[in-house]
Amino acid sequence: MTIVVQAAPPGGSLIAYLVTFLLGWGYYAITLHLGARYVLGETPHQRAAAVGFVPAAISMLFSVVRSPLIILAVLIGDTVAIHMVYRLERRGTAVLLVAHFTVATILGVALFNLSSLAGL
Repeated sequence: MTIVVQAAPPGGSLIAYLVTFLLGWGYYAITLHLGARYVLGETPHQRAAAVGFVPAAISMLFSVVRSPLIILAVLIGDTVAIHMVYRLERRGTAVLLVAHFTVATILGVALFNLSSLAGL
């Protein structure tokens, strides 16, 4: 059995990292907006875009580390950003965080399954 340990991110251009970051930012913003509409009702999508930047940036910064701690760091960053941008109390922030995590997980699993079926 061979275990490959990667010390540095795979070779890629600045454009590749930028596109990956923008796709992540869009994904987090869309899933947060869907969760916010479910929890809070009608909300401006600009708030979700402002919050989506934080988990996308944390994901890119920790992309070298393959650890479950990435999920914890993203959740902490997402919590702080939701609390500051949406100006919610602790309970409202927690409910919106759970809704965001749930929508992101469901959509992520669905997209993964669709890409597997398509052979991508």
